[in-house]
Amino acid sequence: MTLNKFIFSNQLKHRLARHMALWISFSLYFFIVNFFPRSEQDFFVSKTYTDALGRMIYLPVSIISIYISIYFLLPRFIFTRKYFQFIILFICLCLINFAGAYLLTKLWALFTQSVPFRQLPVQIRIYQPIIYGLGLGVVASGFAIIIKLLKVRYLKQKDKHRTTNDQNKFSSAFSFRCFTEYF
Repeated sequence: MTLNKFIFSNQLKHRLARHMALWISFSLYFFIVNFFPRSEQDFFVSKTYTDALGRMIYLPVSIISIYISIYFLLPRFIFTRKYFQFIILFICLCLINFAGAYLLTKLWALFTQSVPFRQLPVQIRIYQPIIYGLGLGVVASGFAIIIKLLKVRYLKQKDKHRTTNDQNKFSSAFSFRCFTEYF
């Protein structure tokens, strides 16, 4: 598989490979961002790794957000230049991201904490849904939209360049044929 086919092909195997590469790299990034060793000894303690893996419960919020952005919002609102509707729906998507992260936090607390959810620190109850729902979900969607827009623009430029070259070849061949017929 060439890099060009990997990036631009619409064949199912290439699309699946692109999505797998995206989610593997995003998951690795997500794990690294949530890996907080406080000392050298924490590298050898499993709790450090399980805490980072525990925050991976927020990964579905980003996944859903990205796919809604690139397969619903982008083609229906950005490509059609309905920017105001896009902004309104993107704000709604942000609220859905926050609600999803908040519900995941409640579920996480239900299964892992000994105290009721309302007694947990604000950092867990409110800040984690803001960070992982609003922050990471919105940033991931923004990057996905930008990547998709760059890809579409590149393909349009390439098609325009190819069309221009075909027209130049046709006009030069036509000119040469007219020139040879005249003489």
